[in-house]
Amino acid sequence: MLVYPRGHALEQRARLSWSDLADHPFISLQGQFTERLLSDMHSALREVPLHPANEVTFMTTALAMVSAGLGVTVCLPYAEPLVRLHQLNMRQLHEPELTRRFFVYRRENRSLTPAADSFIAFLHSFVAAHDWAIPAAGAAAGAPL
Repeated sequence: MLVYPRGHALEQRARLSWSDLADHPFISLQGQFTERLLSDMHSALREVPLHPANEVTFMTTALAMVSAGLGVTVCLPYAEPLVRLHQLNMRQLHEPELTRRFFVYRRENRSLTPAADSFIAFLHSFVAAHDWAIPAAGAAAGAPL
């Protein structure tokens, strides 16, 4: 998901693609998130240069910098409450659309504690309630989210 300040030039575009970011300073997170993002994009967007203007450690720092007008950033959809807290806009990026799968692992033949069982039920309902959720084929308890 692209994150940008209100009134930004990208707000006028009907559909946003990764190549639209090339003309704007990109604020990236350091570490695994960025490494995975660049790895996923490398095969799909060889011709689109995505070189961070700034790399920060925390998402809150990236959002504060975006709020100050220093560039744009990307984040996973579940960061939406934090994005709203900074009064920023968040939109889906296309071409390519990158997705992540999350898993809940549990041991066979072992009962969960009531707290763990409740958390898994909450997690499934939370993910299902959002428009960014991608349903897993044949989803069942303990299936990928």
